[in-house]
Parts: sequence; C-alpha cells; structure tokens
Amino acid sequence: MGVNMKLEVLVSTMNRSDLDFLDNMNLTTDALVMNQAERESIESVVHNGIRTLFITSKERGLSNSRNRLIEHATGDICIFADDDVQYFEDYENTILNAHKQHPDFDIITFKMVTLGHVRTKKYMKKKCKIGLLRSMKITSPEVSFKLERVKGTGIKFDSLFGAGARYQAGEENIFLKQCIKKGLKVLYIPIPILKIEDSESTWFKGYDEKYLHNRGAIFGALFNKLAIPIILQFAIRKYKLFKNISFLMILTHMYCGLREYKNLTKNGNQYLHNS
Repeated sequence: MGVNMKLEVLVSTMNRSDLDFLDNMNLTTDALVMNQAERESIESVVHNGIRTLFITSKERGLSNSRNRLIEHATGDICIFADDDVQYFEDYENTILNAHKQHPDFDIITFKMVTLGHVRTKKYMKKKCKIGLLRSMKITSPEVSFKLERVKGTGIKFDSLFGAGARYQAGEENIFLKQCIKKGLKVLYIPIPILKIEDSESTWFKGYDEKYLHNRGAIFGALFNKLAIPIILQFAIRKYKLFKNISFLMILTHMYCGLREYKNLTKNGNQYLHNS
C-alpha cells in the first residue's frame, strides 16, 4: 500500500434530509454516508470542504448499512462511524500512521472516549494482537481496516445481527470473527481517536430477557459448538447484573436464543459460514 493512503469515514445514519449532522463529527477526511430513509438516491457532494458520497436507501438494518458502505467505499483505509461520534483533530494522522507503522496488520482498532460514564469500558494499556476473545470487546467506531483486504475476502456483516435486526447487537464482533477466520490480522493500539456522549442506546434496554436471548444467539454465531460452555461461564460471571431473574432462567433465555439462531441458520446463512 502506497505512502499516500486515503482515509475514508463510513457513516451509518437514518432519516437524514441533508448532511448538516456531519459538522458535529469534526471530519477532515472523505466520507461515505449510508442514510436509511423512505427514498432511494445517490449524491456526490462537497459539504464544508468534505467530499461526501451521500447514499439514501429504503433498506433497513445496521448490518445492511455497513455492507453497502463497504461495497461503495473507495478509501485505502476505512473506519466505521455512527452519526453521533466526534473525532479528535488528529484522527487522520493517528489512523494512517498506525497502518504505515504496522503494514502486516489488516485491521487496527483504537480507543473511544465515552463522556457521561453511564457504562464505562476498560481498555488494555498496551498495544496487542487481537484474537477471537479480545475481539468481543471491540465496538464498530474503534475499527479501521484495509478496504482491499476486506473486499478481497468477501466478508460481510451478518444481517441477523445489529440495530434494526432480529438480534440487536454483536454485529461487529461477528464481523471481526470472520475477518480473523479468513486470516486477517488485527491489532489494538491504545490511542483515542474519537469521543461520544454516553446516552440511551437504541437497543440496550437493560439486562433483561431480550438481552439474554440476543446474547445466546451471538454466542452461537461466535463460538458454534463451544456456545454452551460459553453461555454457562457468562451466566456465572454476570449473574449479579440480572435483577429478579434466577440463574436457571438466565441459562434458559440464552439457550433459547442459541437454539433459535441455529434453527434459522441450519440450512446455511448467506453471510456466515461457521465451521
């Protein structure tokens, strides 16, 4: 990959009639926006000096949005973005320099500063290679990747997972699992590149039955035959988080999610190919 790499920010959003929301994101690089709304259009515009391809589609679901973004992206290095993040001024140099300094890695993840501290996240203090277990703690806006490598492997987000899907979480972790399985190398660097206000999630409504059902399906997608022991250890570690739900019911809700996911995918899922 050449010295003059281009960084492109891939933004997922909904019901936008213009690009004014980009002003709050503090972008300095090219952007590709996937806007899910009640129309179909593609516009190439320059918004406050930022070259932007603005795609609007009636399609729904965050994973579908991210798949379309990958399909239309042109940057050498791309990074996923939600529409409520704000980048630090040096994000472009931070990301591109990391890829130049670590050319053997296809995906490099960074830190995100969360304001409000409703739900805190602990980051590792040292740079390290990411495997399947560590990838479970990574969120989409932390992920930068070589577009050519991801496109070349044919990896896509599973449309069963993510906001607006049957299972409303886990899409980035399943995506990273597929990347690792296909031989892409993932590195974590403890440098913050963006910040976000911690507000009420569109999908996280607390540690309830729906959360457990989703978690069971996610474990099925991530661990396949090892899903049952993973469910058991999760229930043991997280038991105190679930108010008024017995240990047996915690296991039951997760197992139901796992069983439902397996039934849905037993004849082959178009995006996932579990071994």
